[in-house]
Amino acid sequence: MDNDFRQAMHLLSVKAVLKRMAGLRMLQQRVRQGDLLSVLTLEYVLEHDPNCAVKNRASLVLKRSELTPREGHWERHAAF
Repeated sequence: MDNDFRQAMHLLSVKAVLKRMAGLRMLQQRVRQGDLLSVLTLEYVLEHDPNCAVKNRASLVLKRSELTPREGHWERHAAF
């Protein structure tokens, strides 16, 4: 994993919602470049984040990148 992905994961684990939103923006940039690990991370956030605003943002990122979230897919993926 590179430092950008680690920074995004760190921001997603912070309690502050605005920092989690910044982590989602970092993941959105990586998804545009074709990073599949970032897509799996977005799917995980979409299913497990307690804040609805963060879930909605993750859903928008997936829709804007023309990806459909697959429920439970991150659990079956060996790389995650």
